[in-house]
Amino acid sequence: MSINWYPGHMKKATDEIRQKLSLVDLCCEIRDARIPSSSANEALRLLTAKKKHIILLNKKDMADAKETEKWIQALQQKGQTALAINAVHERPAKALYDLAATLLAEEQSKRKEQSRINREIRLLVYGIPNSGKSTFINAMSGKRSAAVGDRPGFTKQQQWIKTDADLLLLDTPGILPKKLTERQSLFLACTGAIRDDILPLQDIGYWLLELLLTLAPKAVTDRYSLAENEGERETLGVMESIARYTGSLLRGGEIDYTRTAAILLDDFRKLRFGRITLESAPIAQKDEE
Repeated sequence: MSINWYPGHMKKATDEIRQKLSLVDLCCEIRDARIPSSSANEALRLLTAKKKHIILLNKKDMADAKETEKWIQALQQKGQTALAINAVHERPAKALYDLAATLLAEEQSKRKEQSRINREIRLLVYGIPNSGKSTFINAMSGKRSAAVGDRPGFTKQQQWIKTDADLLLLDTPGILPKKLTERQSLFLACTGAIRDDILPLQDIGYWLLELLLTLAPKAVTDRYSLAENEGERETLGVMESIARYTGSLLRGGEIDYTRTAAILLDDFRKLRFGRITLESAPIAQKDEE
C-alpha cells in the first residue's frame, strides 16, 4: 500500500524552492528525531543536491538520547552534517551558524578575495509537515516570525526570516514526497506528520502498539496496568486488554478499536511511554583494514 498526499500548496512550494535556490547558500533539512529516515524528503534533497546541507534532528527531547546519537554518527559516516536539537527549549542559532560557516568557509574566502560585500549566510529551511520547522524558525529569530500549528500543513507560504546570528532563513511550508510507502506512511502517521484521517486509525494504532511491544514493552504494561507477561501475547490480544482497561468499548461490550488506537497515539505523542525512537539507526560500518 502507498498513499498520495500532495496538496496544491506543496507543489507550489516545491516550484518556489526550485526558483529561489540561486538565492541561498546552503540548505537545512528539519527531521523528526523519532523517525530520522521516514521524516526525510528525498525528492527535495535531490532538488537541492547542488547545495551543501545540514540535517537537524528536531524533537530530540521526545526521542531516545542514545538512539539519536547513533543516528548522528550514522549520518556523519555517510558524509552528512547533522545536529540534534530541541527547538522548543533551545536557541540553536550560534551552533547552526558555526556549522554553516564551516561548510561555507571556501565560498566565504572567495567572496573576500573578490572584495565582495560580506553578507549574512542565507539558509533554505525545509522539512515535512509537523517536523517543528516553524518552531525552529521562531527559536532562531527569537520572536514569533513563523506561524506555529499542531496540525500538518500549517505553514502555507515562504518568507525570509532574520536572526541575530548573521543568518537569513528562507522558511517554506512542510512538504511531503508525492508518494509514500506503507512503512513511511505509518511512521509519519504515528508522529502526526500526516493527518489521522489519511489512514485507518485502527491500522495506525495497531502498528504503533506492535512497535511499542518491541521497543518498550514495560512502558506499555505499566501504562495500562497489564499483567507482566501481557506484552508477550499477540498484539491484537494486548490491544483488546488496553481497550478494556481504558473503557474503549462499544454497546454490548465489543472492542472499540478506533478509540483504543486514538488513546495509544495520544499517549505516545505526549510521552506517556517515555522518550522513544521508532526507527533504529543503521548499524555503523567499520572501516576496512
